[in-house]
Amino acid sequence: MTNKLPCLTYQGSKRTIARSIVDKMHSMFPEKKVFVDLFGGGGAITSAALEYKQDTLFECFKFDKVIYNEINKLVYTLYSAFIRGEIDPADVNMYVTRKMFYEIKEDESYNTLEKAIILFVWSFCGNMNVYIRNDSCETDEYLREIEYRIETHRSSLIKKHTIDTYKLDTFNKDYRCIPIPNNAIVYCDIPYSGTSDYGDVGDSKKITRFSHNSDKDSQICINISEQLDCKVGCRDKHAFTNCEHKGRHYDKVFVFDYDKFYEWALGQDCPVFVSEYNMPDKFECVGEWQRATFGNGTISAENAPIEKLYWNGKGLGVVERVGS
Repeated sequence: MTNKLPCLTYQGSKRTIARSIVDKMHSMFPEKKVFVDLFGGGGAITSAALEYKQDTLFECFKFDKVIYNEINKLVYTLYSAFIRGEIDPADVNMYVTRKMFYEIKEDESYNTLEKAIILFVWSFCGNMNVYIRNDSCETDEYLREIEYRIETHRSSLIKKHTIDTYKLDTFNKDYRCIPIPNNAIVYCDIPYSGTSDYGDVGDSKKITRFSHNSDKDSQICINISEQLDCKVGCRDKHAFTNCEHKGRHYDKVFVFDYDKFYEWALGQDCPVFVSEYNMPDKFECVGEWQRATFGNGTISAENAPIEKLYWNGKGLGVVERVGS
């Protein structure tokens, strides 16, 4: 199948290798009929699982159920509406200035889907965080490039696709809150440790930044791993803090707890697969792919990072190791 996979052009997307990843997992566990995507993001893996089929001598295999989970409410809302064809073309055509972008981003009362559309269309690489245009650059070439990117984002949201979503269940929860059905393959595209794909990086924790207004200090931060007291003594709690309460934006950062995730994955009885560059020795690398990325320029194929697929060693299946 050579057509482009219907998904959001989201930073870190597995779009170009999603079908290969799903095929590898199915080849190891061909009897599993439920596919669970616990860190769904832009939906590339979920879409690949929804459309997946494998002809055998006796049947055409398809997953009976596909589960998509994404903890980011905006990303979850946008992909859920997109894959079900529920985005109104009129909603993607709004013109948004830099000022409007950041005002809408901080407005918690704004309609969630409309907000997600605006932040996706008008953000750099669809990251929903940084405005797409650098106002200090006004060259004709640059403005044409920005116009092209905006139109690409718009058209990707309303482009028709043929994926049937009757077997899709969607969730907006912590990965540990999703019940894993029997007969399931679980896939986890966790924040990559030691990279800057999604935010700043600590020695052993991935830090993802979210802008926050200092007039909302009483709000409690919901962390996907654990909450730590703010070191500057404000009423808020943060996963990691470097707060300066000076009446301006500061960053609220969330820490992904890798040790807890590893413990969770190894404690599951079903096969759990994880995309990462490196994993602890208890996980086995069962696949490698080279993936071109997007963002600050284009990365040539020879310089593209090597994506690895790791397995928790659980479940009964036909294991094909790398290089075998």
